[in-house]
Amino acid sequence: MYCDTSKIVIERTKKDVVSNIVLKKHYANTWTASSDIYAIYYKSGEHKFFDGDDLKLIGCVIYGNPVGFRVIKSICEELSDIDVLELKRLWIEDGYGKNIESYCIAQTLKMLKKDSPQTKVVIS
Repeated sequence: MYCDTSKIVIERTKKDVVSNIVLKKHYANTWTASSDIYAIYYKSGEHKFFDGDDLKLIGCVIYGNPVGFRVIKSICEELSDIDVLELKRLWIEDGYGKNIESYCIAQTLKMLKKDSPQTKVVIS
């Protein structure tokens, strides 16, 4: 089954919203320095008590500056720290369709382009 993208909601978020997922479910079991954090939600219908959709947190996509000081210059001598982000963590619960990871990365890259216009390169 392919991912039903009409039921996926991606929102920029803060560490406290997704840290539990990273610490308990991501293979690294550690947090990392990050600058851009996105929560992945699954729309499972209308909320029972409130107006709006019932959203279940199913994953996260986290970007940050590369750790190695030589990484940026290995891409291009003219780039600086603020020009480059790398994919630091990606975790999405199983069972929400094939290609969900690719879809979420693509959507967050579009959001990054809008939210962080100074970023010129994203590596993963």
